[in-house]
Amino acid sequence: EAYSNIVKNHLKTNLGFYKLSQITKTTLQEFLNKVYVEKGYSKNFLNNIRKVLKCSFNYATDNEYVRVNPAANLKLPKYDVPPKDVVHIFTAEEINTILERFKKNHCIYYAFLTAYCTGLRIAEVFALTWDDIDFENKTISVNKNILKKNQAGGTKQRHLSGNSTTVWYFGTCKTQTSYRTIPIGDTLLNALKKYKKEQEMHKSNYGDTYYEAL
Repeated sequence: EAYSNIVKNHLKTNLGFYKLSQITKTTLQEFLNKVYVEKGYSKNFLNNIRKVLKCSFNYATDNEYVRVNPAANLKLPKYDVPPKDVVHIFTAEEINTILERFKKNHCIYYAFLTAYCTGLRIAEVFALTWDDIDFENKTISVNKNILKKNQAGGTKQRHLSGNSTTVWYFGTCKTQTSYRTIPIGDTLLNALKKYKKEQEMHKSNYGDTYYEAL
């Protein structure tokens, strides 16, 4: 979805009027520089644009639409000012502050606690279901991601003003190495047991109207 948006919003609007044979390395480099200067996008986003260009022209060369790949050696614009605190390592005090802040919102509290204790990505945490938790062997199985589609890729037939058409669904893990089973400690294990017991109580109280989620 992200790559599709890059094609639609950036490549087609800025390069779509060229014929393939007219596009050179200079054309693409100037385009990248222009996007950086005018839009101020992050280095990571510009790298995604470069990746789409390179892969697209790889396809073009493989199918002999062009002889060489003009995107093969594009350079990202130089970022003079490095971003501050790129990787912030939370202190124990900060973690406790966050947990205390959300202790009454159990969906956020237990998701954050799980991420903190395991190092799982946020999409992996929210994709967990109870059958992924092995309480006996004290492990968590990571076998899916939680993903979303925007309005263009949604399942609703029409868009009503003010109503979101975002659709959440389970998807595959990012890479093959993302499929894994990890051990968990007693702190998280006991917390999840408590959360599961709470959900089972709510399910019993609300019956068919209860919507179950980890």
